[in-house]
Amino acid sequence: MSAALHIGDVGFWVSNGMRDVFLDWFAEHRCRRGDAQWDFCMSDGNRWPGCDIDLGHLFALGQVHGLALLPSEIDEARSKHPWGLGDLLVVVDQVLVGTWTHRLDAPETYKWEKPNEAAPPNRGPAEPSGTSEARGGPPSVS
Repeated sequence: MSAALHIGDVGFWVSNGMRDVFLDWFAEHRCRRGDAQWDFCMSDGNRWPGCDIDLGHLFALGQVHGLALLPSEIDEARSKHPWGLGDLLVVVDQVLVGTWTHRLDAPETYKWEKPNEAAPPNRGPAEPSGTSEARGGPPSVS
């Protein structure tokens, strides 16, 4: 089972494990322990199998904005999570700023990851048909 990271009907699909790692990353890098966004990220209520995350809920008072990713944050994510956290962060940022325009029912929303030698959490990326073809990825943020 997979989970969507989205705003409205625009977003992409990830495994439950990838969703949880993203929530952990966001809580650690963009929240203060105990604030409403940190509580949202750490809540078991947002981590059950198949639970989608409306990315708008990650921001106070619905003031949605990009992640303002630093190159060092992307590099750190890629080194600590070689299965694709760096790429996931880039796509989340694209959803937030409106440059990722794929609706959740589009094939691209399942194939956003770059191929990688390391296995992602929960047995790999979400796929609609169970195929394992090579995937293209988001543009680099160097």
